Amino acid sequence: NLRKPLVLFLLLAMHYDIAIKRLMELGGKEILREFADVDLAYLDILEESGQESFDVKRCDYAGRYTMVNGVEGIAVVEFQTRWEVLKPLDLAIYSAHKRRRYGIPVLPILVLFTPDSRATDVYEDENLRFKYRLVRVWETEAAHWLASDNPSLWPIAALASGAEACADNLDTRLHESQMPRRDKSDLLTIFTLFLSLKNVSLARKIAKKRRELMIESPFYEIIKTEGRVEGRFEGRVEGRVSSLVAILDERFGPLSSKTQAKLLSLTDYERLGDLVHLALRSATMEEFEAALG
Repeated sequence: NLRKPLVLFLLLAMHYDIAIKRLMELGGKEILREFADVDLAYLDILEESGQESFDVKRCDYAGRYTMVNGVEGIAVVEFQTRWEVLKPLDLAIYSAHKRRRYGIPVLPILVLFTPDSRATDVYEDENLRFKYRLVRVWETEAAHWLASDNPSLWPIAALASGAEACADNLDTRLHESQMPRRDKSDLLTIFTLFLSLKNVSLARKIAKKRRELMIESPFYEIIKTEGRVEGRFEGRVEGRVSSLVAILDERFGPLSSKTQAKLLSLTDYERLGDLVHLALRSATMEEFEAALG
């Protein structure tokens, strides 16, 4: 039995990138058509090298495509549960890296799940102006995604306007669809993960109801490691702190005991990611420390 249902969502969040890649594997062409209005004849995921340096991290999804008119390109997609001011800079780095490596046009897309008035489709600083496609999923209607004949689009309805009202219908449609059982299990699990961003109680209810099917998904298999959730998360945080300290030490020399103590006390994984970018862009240690607070 699942003693702590909320653990499901914590575990899935930790393997979020895997869930996104699976969703794109199942319905990438249709998803990109909706997000970027491109009609694709072919799409294949680009497997990334495990030897990327820290400043060229892996994006959520990169795929090489051919449009129906024969034009080739690479789609670089970042999926964000919440707005991060520096995330578009990551997207710019990913896009430039792919453009240089493959020599063909790049289509950068940032998919934002939750509302934020600061969200914009242009990143600009004193040296760079970068434009990309910003998809505000919450502004779309759940009914629009459910109207598709492709079940791979249905989980996105969990993030759209009216999601909670149609959640039971979406759950039933996925469960009763004629798709292969493995695909059905994966899509139900991804749908539940997305829904938990809006309504954890409702997502928990569906997870409990469909557990026998969802447990077949490889994403759900990580529930077996429930007892190590906290340790895994702490490991990710410690790894990011170590990277941040190494960057600062390389650029500005040894850290003061005060600054080091502040960094070691941080537990917000996303905040640490922002600080990594800040460490790379700061002209002096004093500038970094002023922003650190």
